[in-house]
Amino acid sequence: MSHKEDPTTATGAPLSPLDPEPTPLEGAWRFALPILLALYLCFATFHALTTPTGYTGLQNAPDEAAHVFIAKEFHAGRYPTEQSVRGNTIGYEWHQPPLYYFVAARFVPLGDKALRFVSVVFGLLALALIFRAGRRLFPTDPLLPAVATGFAALLPSHIAITSAVSNDAPTEALFSWAILLLIYSYRGGFTAQRAVYLGVAIGLALLTKATALLLIPITLFALILLRKNGQATRQLLTNALICFGIASLISGGWFVRNGFLYGEFLPLHSFKQAFAGTAQASDFVKAEGWGGYLSLVGQWTFQSFWAVYGTPESATKGKGLPLFLPYPALYGIFAGWVLAVLAGVARLHFKAKEMFSAVQLMGLWTLFATIALVAASFAGFLLTYFQTQGRYLYPAMLPIALCSAMGWLALFPEKSKRIAGFGFLAFMGVVTLLYLLVVTA
Repeated sequence: MSHKEDPTTATGAPLSPLDPEPTPLEGAWRFALPILLALYLCFATFHALTTPTGYTGLQNAPDEAAHVFIAKEFHAGRYPTEQSVRGNTIGYEWHQPPLYYFVAARFVPLGDKALRFVSVVFGLLALALIFRAGRRLFPTDPLLPAVATGFAALLPSHIAITSAVSNDAPTEALFSWAILLLIYSYRGGFTAQRAVYLGVAIGLALLTKATALLLIPITLFALILLRKNGQATRQLLTNALICFGIASLISGGWFVRNGFLYGEFLPLHSFKQAFAGTAQASDFVKAEGWGGYLSLVGQWTFQSFWAVYGTPESATKGKGLPLFLPYPALYGIFAGWVLAVLAGVARLHFKAKEMFSAVQLMGLWTLFATIALVAASFAGFLLTYFQTQGRYLYPAMLPIALCSAMGWLALFPEKSKRIAGFGFLAFMGVVTLLYLLVVTA
């Protein structure tokens, strides 16, 4: 994966030497992305059409009834507030930014299941962005982006979440777009044009879910990397102002509205009051201690990241408790695979300077930083609320998928990489089929 070339003379590029541009895929590789998108579309469509609607406690369609309610409010021309939904048991998503619901409202007349396909479209976009980012970071290695995209396309819980009525899928897609723009900036510089695009991505993400605030420190981290690797400070500052200025213009109205309504730019205080009756971390800590709580959180979060579901009965009588695949050994295999990936990443770390170019290293640092920030944000949330859902890590799906594919393939000699990569994807395809059979049983 090393790309050592003659210095470029391209204007605006902060680094030298630069990676080659991705060349058009040849042979069967041309069909890799279309095949993966088609598989995802088939699985997501099946899940969207067969999963019952009208519940908030289904783990494979979490809070869906609440999201549908907000979309219908938008369709009726009403913008929900804490006060307007008070007493409504499914109105608790009032605190969410409006963009997803504005889009979904256009499809309300087609029915609840039709609303799910808004998420599926964003899921397809997110997969395409993973593939593109992999091609940009590793332009001479078509296997790695294919495995990374396949990981996300064939991850059972990810298929479920991105085929349910929720703002999770558009949030992930916008996160992925922002990260891809940063990766492009590492090669060609953080130009005014890229600053405009990144500002649009961040602004739209902020109008989709509060998690998008994490894109601000991620962008600042990227600017620091660019400065250390040669881009002029004045150009970076100018384009940073353009980026954050556009993001503010797009999303600022939402924060100003919150200030007038709730006295704070994010309605955190009102949110805490509204969610005071939900499962609290403190309740579990009192009963089980920190050790027991963290053990349960770790196990359920890990399992739900891979494959979790619910039934109408578990969503109502079971108070939304998660159901896992009746094959415990599968989760053991997932855990073993994660350990193997970490071993592969560690192996690459000790050879990073000889294997990766400066552009790739900056891209990889950005991927790791994104994973760390999203995980830290989720951990902070868990200190207050008992919400052991692996989907909270999905905004970082692009970096998770790319780093996972990179670590997995690093364990194998060159002649065995294709077998290892496609063997893993075949395994995930079988797991997804089992998952859908269990969920619809």
